[in-house]
Amino acid sequence: NGPPRQAERVIRPCHAGTAKVRPADLGRMIDSADVCRLLNITKRTLQTYRDKRILPYTNVGGKFFYRGKDVAEYLKNRTVKNQ
Repeated sequence: NGPPRQAERVIRPCHAGTAKVRPADLGRMIDSADVCRLLNITKRTLQTYRDKRILPYTNVGGKFFYRGKDVAEYLKNRTVKNQ
């Protein structure tokens, strides 16, 4: 399983608790904590990704949200493929 499939299993709507995601859910918004867990990065690194425009985000009421498909695309673009 490559990272995009991993993303499909891990990314979930921010309000869904522990429910697993379906591919259709990748268009939903997820919060910073879930993105950090998925990418195995710190909150500070995620802030750097926002500052450098590496990962698109939306700010609602001071809380940051990310589209699941953007996170999956980020993982896909950074996957090293075996030859």
